[in-house]
Amino acid sequence: MAVETLSYTLSLGAKSVGSQVLKTSVTPRVTTLELRALFQGALGQHGLTQTSQVLTDTGESLRFREEDDAKGDRRVYELVFDARSGLVRATRQAGGQHEGAEVPLLRPLSDPLGLLHRVRETARSGTQEPVRVALLGKDVVLEPLGEQALETPGGERRALGYRLSPGPSYEFVDAEPPHAPLRLVQPTVQGQLEAFLVRAALEEGAAATPQALERAGKRRRRGGRRRRRVEAG
Repeated sequence: MAVETLSYTLSLGAKSVGSQVLKTSVTPRVTTLELRALFQGALGQHGLTQTSQVLTDTGESLRFREEDDAKGDRRVYELVFDARSGLVRATRQAGGQHEGAEVPLLRPLSDPLGLLHRVRETARSGTQEPVRVALLGKDVVLEPLGEQALETPGGERRALGYRLSPGPSYEFVDAEPPHAPLRLVQPTVQGQLEAFLVRAALEEGAAATPQALERAGKRRRRGGRRRRRVEAG
């Protein structure tokens, strides 16, 4: 299975506060996302890992997990979206304590990491209308902001902007397929946290996007395998 790997710098104001790597792998049924972030400076020294599994065709979440080692205290939060039983199972572990709860799964839901991927899918669909995405406990509206020039560490790129409300936060994806996120903006207590794409890589053997799945399959049938690295910009 191929993996698309996107590397970002993180900044708060004009100061660097860490880095993050987002990996995406796609099969015809399930898309798996993994985000690993390392924070420093104003955000403190700690790591954060999020993983998400969503249905490839609908974006509906199957599982979400977050691990945070802030202040040396490992905290784990996990959601399992069980359509068969009609339940969302939530568990939280921190400080040696373990808590669990169940709530009815009344409609297809997304999760915080899967939501970023939904923006890419919205860009791929070409819709110019707001899209409402259901998360556990709230709805988020993806509002298209149109195409615009975006300055990135790799130079100017054409990007499609989206406002995510409430928040609001913002996601700017490449105007060209496969619509990689170029810039992410999220409000925090300390200020506006920004992530800028600095490197993109695709290891082949399968695809990191539905379109690439078909292309990679054709290449395999011709007997060729290769690794391609692309610098953002």
